[in-house]
Amino acid sequence: MPVVKPSSRRALIGVGGPLAIVFVAAALGACSASGSSSATPAARPIPSPTAGPAPTRPTITSPGGGPAVQQFDAPTSFSCLAQDPAETQVTLGWVVPSAERVSVALDGRVLPRGIRSALPYDVPAGPAVGPGATVVFACNPVAQHTITLSWSFKRSPSTTRVVSVTRAAAP
Repeated sequence: MPVVKPSSRRALIGVGGPLAIVFVAAALGACSASGSSSATPAARPIPSPTAGPAPTRPTITSPGGGPAVQQFDAPTSFSCLAQDPAETQVTLGWVVPSAERVSVALDGRVLPRGIRSALPYDVPAGPAVGPGATVVFACNPVAQHTITLSWSFKRSPSTTRVVSVTRAAAP
């Protein structure tokens, strides 16, 4: 049986054209046919994936029946943004495994979600379960603001966290 090296295959194809391809294919077929006397196994169909039950989130509740807050991180101060001194932002982080809804309020006003042209608003970093949101608001003379977060699921009572943030002293 002839042995055809990769470099000589290219040479044969370049020189001999279709005839060389037939020769190479015959040589390769002879190599594979001589190694085994059994027939090629029958093709088996690829099994279709089956969908299992939809994963359910754990229902972890607080003693009051609302979603339990497993982690909550919030700053206590804010600074006006260097690139836009008329604005500031405060980033909050949380893990609330049972939450289906979260609302964010600044000084008692529930904020619209997503980037807006008018301030204030909040930008969620994910679903209500976490990891958090960034509250964007005007950096005006008001030195202190209150941010209220409320999580709930189904018809549960809300679980609330309140954060007071104070403007940091100018450097």
